[in-house]
Amino acid sequence: SIYLQFPPALSVDDPRVTMGLAVVLSLVYLAQIAPRAGRLGLAVLASFLPLANLVRVAAPRDMGFPLAERFIYLPSALLALLVVWGLFALAGPLARTLSRRPVWPKLLATGLAITAATPLAIATTARLPVWRGELSLFQDTMRKVDNAPLVEWLTAGALRRAGRDHEAHNLVAGAVRRARSAGDTVPVGMIVTLANTTAARGELVGATQLLSDLPAPQRTALVLYNLGVLYETQGHMVEAEAAFDAATQRRSDYLVAWLALGVNRLRGGRAEAAAAAFQQACAIDPRHGDAWFGLGLSLRAAGAADGSREALLEAVRLDPDATSPRIDAAAALAVVDPQGALRLLKEGARRHPDDPRIDRALILLRAQAGPGGSP
Repeated sequence: SIYLQFPPALSVDDPRVTMGLAVVLSLVYLAQIAPRAGRLGLAVLASFLPLANLVRVAAPRDMGFPLAERFIYLPSALLALLVVWGLFALAGPLARTLSRRPVWPKLLATGLAITAATPLAIATTARLPVWRGELSLFQDTMRKVDNAPLVEWLTAGALRRAGRDHEAHNLVAGAVRRARSAGDTVPVGMIVTLANTTAARGELVGATQLLSDLPAPQRTALVLYNLGVLYETQGHMVEAEAAFDAATQRRSDYLVAWLALGVNRLRGGRAEAAAAAFQQACAIDPRHGDAWFGLGLSLRAAGAADGSREALLEAVRLDPDATSPRIDAAAALAVVDPQGALRLLKEGARRHPDDPRIDRALILLRAQAGPGGSP
């Protein structure tokens, strides 16, 4: 929406080009005579100011790009810096400055920069109510752009994240209808959003149909993953596994699909196959605690006690606030190191003093140790 609020200067005949160059040259001059501490800030602002109003930020004209609008905050920061610099120019050092060099170039440069920055800063302030969040930004862009399905789709995503699924569904459904009626290609992501909002309304069969009807070239990893989620929600575990597996085949580094595939296989009693999926997830992101947790559970179900224990302990190391991995790791560790298991659970109790699962695990560990046991 910065493109709509401040159209870019696309030719040297635009007076804003002259104004921008004058501001930049003024800043360069001020940077030369500024105290050393202020030179870096002036140099940074001088380099970014043209981006705020003279150069088109990379965003389609009919879309609006909220992130780009943040560039208009630079003139406000510039104005604050220049006002401070102007006061500094008129303060105590004025007498010493007069004795060495004329003060009028400094005041002229400061005044020119402030004059150019002030209207931009005022425009920024006027936009502040729109910056309450991403939803208000997208809604503001929708008011400026008529019949823009892409903007409506992005707004629908913001509505979903705000928990307003019904509004999101109506918006994205209308965007899909208008795009199709205009003969435009509907982005696959828009169809996925429509399917998800349809599922949120309880229409799981209709949501599944939306994705399963897509032709093969449009069945991206994202589509296949969401299709798997829909199948799994309806209890169709075989179809869900096939969809998750296809998603990983389409995109081998798709972490969330590997995790979903592992969970699906583990629920289906295929522990070794589940462990293979979780191992792929750990290879993609070695710092993902859930991947190690899933691997630990799968290896335990497959009878690989040592590997399971190591994976569960790694899950606790990566995510020390997660309770479930800690309890399972303590249970696995209790076989070879009861004191270590006790320390794990006590640390969990310290982090989550009101979690009854930790208390039950402690009671069970002490009961297993018996009256003379060390825990």
